[in-house]
Amino acid sequence: MIERAVVLAAGRGTRLGELTATTPKPLLEVAGQSLISHVLEGIRDAGIYEVIIVTGYRSADIEDHTWGFAGLSIRYAR
Repeated sequence: MIERAVVLAAGRGTRLGELTATTPKPLLEVAGQSLISHVLEGIRDAGIYEVIIVTGYRSADIEDHTWGFAGLSIRYAR
Protein backbone atom coordinates (compact mmCIF):
# COMPACT_ATOMS: atom_id res chain seq x y z
CA MET A 1 0.00 0.00 0.00
CA ILE A 2 1.34 3.43 -0.96
CA GLU A 3 1.35 5.72 2.06
CA ARG A 4 2.97 8.94 0.84
CA ALA A 5 3.62 10.83 -2.35
CA VAL A 6 6.31 13.21 -3.54
CA VAL A 7 5.29 16.10 -5.78
CA LEU A 8 8.04 17.80 -7.76
CA ALA A 9 7.21 21.51 -7.96
CA ALA A 10 10.64 23.13 -8.13
CA GLY A 11 11.11 24.03 -11.79
CA ARG A 12 10.96 27.55 -13.13
CA GLY A 13 8.93 26.66 -16.23
CA THR A 14 11.08 28.68 -18.63
CA ARG A 15 9.47 27.13 -21.70
CA LEU A 16 6.22 28.79 -20.66
CA GLY A 17 7.82 32.23 -21.12
CA GLU A 18 6.03 35.17 -19.55
CA LEU A 19 3.40 32.94 -17.92
CA THR A 20 5.93 31.96 -15.26
CA ALA A 21 7.73 35.29 -14.90
CA THR A 22 5.83 36.04 -11.68
CA THR A 23 3.84 32.84 -11.11
CA PRO A 24 5.43 29.43 -10.53
CA LYS A 25 4.33 26.75 -12.99
CA PRO A 26 2.46 24.67 -10.36
CA LEU A 27 0.22 27.68 -9.62
CA LEU A 28 -0.86 28.27 -13.22
CA GLU A 29 -4.59 27.70 -13.62
CA VAL A 30 -6.13 24.95 -15.71
CA ALA A 31 -9.89 24.36 -15.71
CA GLY A 32 -10.42 26.88 -12.90
CA GLN A 33 -7.78 25.72 -10.44
CA SER A 34 -4.03 25.51 -10.10
CA LEU A 35 -2.07 22.62 -11.59
CA ILE A 36 -0.84 21.61 -8.14
CA SER A 37 -4.40 21.57 -6.79
CA HIS A 38 -5.36 19.08 -9.51
CA VAL A 39 -2.36 16.93 -8.55
CA LEU A 40 -3.09 17.09 -4.81
CA GLU A 41 -6.75 16.23 -5.34
CA GLY A 42 -5.73 13.20 -7.40
CA ILE A 43 -3.35 12.07 -4.67
CA ARG A 44 -6.02 12.49 -2.00
CA ASP A 45 -8.63 10.71 -4.15
CA ALA A 46 -6.19 7.79 -4.47
CA GLY A 47 -6.22 7.42 -0.68
CA ILE A 48 -2.80 8.93 -0.02
CA TYR A 49 -2.71 11.49 2.76
CA GLU A 50 0.99 12.22 3.37
CA VAL A 51 2.65 14.43 0.76
CA ILE A 52 6.10 15.93 0.39
CA ILE A 53 6.24 18.83 -2.05
CA VAL A 54 9.69 19.64 -3.42
CA THR A 55 9.87 23.37 -4.10
CA GLY A 56 12.42 25.70 -5.64
CA TYR A 57 11.40 28.67 -7.79
CA ARG A 58 9.07 30.94 -5.79
CA SER A 59 8.77 28.25 -3.13
CA ALA A 60 7.01 30.55 -0.64
CA ASP A 61 4.17 31.10 -3.15
CA ILE A 62 3.71 27.36 -3.58
CA GLU A 63 3.86 26.71 0.15
CA ASP A 64 1.32 29.48 0.88
CA HIS A 65 -1.03 28.10 -1.77
CA THR A 66 -0.91 24.47 -0.61
CA TRP A 67 -0.57 24.86 3.17
CA GLY A 68 -3.56 23.23 4.87
CA PHE A 69 -4.83 21.59 1.67
CA ALA A 70 -7.96 19.76 2.79
CA GLY A 71 -7.35 16.25 4.02
CA LEU A 72 -3.59 16.12 3.45
CA SER A 73 -0.56 16.20 5.69
CA ILE A 74 1.97 18.21 3.69
CA ARG A 75 5.70 18.71 4.26
CA TYR A 76 8.04 20.75 2.09
CA ALA A 77 11.60 20.22 0.89
CA ARG A 78 13.62 22.95 -0.81
